Amino acid sequence: MACLVGSRGSRVLLDCGLPGSVLRTHLETMEVDPLSIDAVVLTHEHPGHARGLADHPFRTNVPVFASEMTCRLLEDPVNGIEAVRWHGVASGETIVVGSLELCGFPVPHDAIEPLGWMIGEVGGGLRLGVTGDAGHVTKGMFQNLLTADRLLIHAKHDTAMVESDETVDRNAKMRLENRHGHLSNDQAGELAARLAARGRLAGVLPAHLDPVLNSPNRAAAAVREGLGAVGRPEIPVHCLRAGQVHHWE
Repeated sequence: MACLVGSRGSRVLLDCGLPGSVLRTHLETMEVDPLSIDAVVLTHEHPGHARGLADHPFRTNVPVFASEMTCRLLEDPVNGIEAVRWHGVASGETIVVGSLELCGFPVPHDAIEPLGWMIGEVGGGLRLGVTGDAGHVTKGMFQNLLTADRLLIHAKHDTAMVESDETVDRNAKMRLENRHGHLSNDQAGELAARLAARGRLAGVLPAHLDPVLNSPNRAAAAVREGLGAVGRPEIPVHCLRAGQVHHWE
């Protein structure tokens, strides 16, 4: 998982789960100089979200923002991460990176101190809510995401695909589906529906889909079904895929 968020000349990489060489290729394909990345922001420490820091293509001592415990864990020399500057962030603390402001909030996942993020433009304007990996939606998550114009939701799996795939072992299924695992497509649809009914949601971006146990069509269909159930079928749903650019006007 790695997602570039930019506004008014400022660029933040949300998670860094791809090898450095792959990150460089994707960024250069999008005509983005890796040295122009202002900061990296992590949801948690798992390899699929942080492995690229070990050989990152960014400028030396690029700032990395994450929860206090995530920083302490990853800055251990055993992880081989150098040439970064760690910044531990408390839940609810707002940080500013150029024209972007970011605020983390707790999410339920099997990591040391995972965070979801609200990312907005300094001085008001558009706001992006990011669930991070979460096994269920807490009251705190929902309250934080109510002010999001767009929702980047980590919809890891499709429940029907997990149950029908006999190659998935029991432990893997339990990790996906427990309350500190990952959101399913149906849970993503339910969250989008609740936010559309009570907040200012104007777009949903399912991402971090498992390539075997999910599909963009299934994820989008589940979210659209949820939005339709609350009378908001007009809200666009766009599944993010590797290397894609989503322009948000």
